[in-house]
Amino acid sequence: MDDAVDGIGIDPACAELTTIARLIGHYQVVARIFAGPLAGKPHGFTADNFAEAVDLSTLAAGQAEVDHWYCDYLETVTEQQLAEPLPFTFTDGDKGLMTRAEMLMHAALHAGYHRGVMPSPRGIPMPSICIRRSQNGAGRAHKGPAPADNRY
Repeated sequence: MDDAVDGIGIDPACAELTTIARLIGHYQVVARIFAGPLAGKPHGFTADNFAEAVDLSTLAAGQAEVDHWYCDYLETVTEQQLAEPLPFTFTDGDKGLMTRAEMLMHAALHAGYHRGVMPSPRGIPMPSICIRRSQNGAGRAHKGPAPADNRY
């Protein structure tokens, strides 16, 4: 993956590439966070992104691993299990409750959303939307410009 980026002349030190790596890291971590309760294990994350931007080769390998895990999971999960609500803990300690189907849909749509808002060299601000449902069913949403530090 790094060779492909180098091949089109993008400077690996550029802000846009760092932002792209942070976005890919974010949706990869979120996919891993939801894989935890689906597998019946704690997710082990304390934030919704890696502490630092990760190089693209490492992200590519990690994304392949996540993709394979979800494909394998989908081969074994039953319709009855998909309807089962699972409690989980957000990285900030809030408690949540979603069905397995909701977790799978969230992981898929979350990555797709962020892939659609990769930065533009023209400096167009990226939107940020966060929707969460707590264990008691209350929802919270925030919509606005991306954080200045690009931490998603």
